[in-house]
Amino acid sequence: MVRGHGATPAPLADHDFAVYLVEPSAVKRFDIRLRLMAVLVRELNTERVDVRVLNDVKGPEFKYAIIKEGILLFERETCKVLVEPRILSEYFDFQYWLVKNNVTRNA
Repeated sequence: MVRGHGATPAPLADHDFAVYLVEPSAVKRFDIRLRLMAVLVRELNTERVDVRVLNDVKGPEFKYAIIKEGILLFERETCKVLVEPRILSEYFDFQYWLVKNNVTRNA
């Protein structure tokens, strides 16, 4: 699954991409991330490219923002059916904890 943001470039805008990889090795995922960034830099003709691997993102808010605001660019098999519900569940569990412990004003 690949999601992107920044389809309408502004002068100082960057291109943000998030990918979910089936690869179990964090070292190999990092290598894939670097290779993907190199391809995108070349193809988009800009250094302003960022790629995040969803598998390695720790914060539930950031993963939720990617799902909510990002544009799905590519999907192989049923990643959306398997990965998105897990991310949403993690976020809503986290959000429940914040509200329960009065850490946020959002209810």
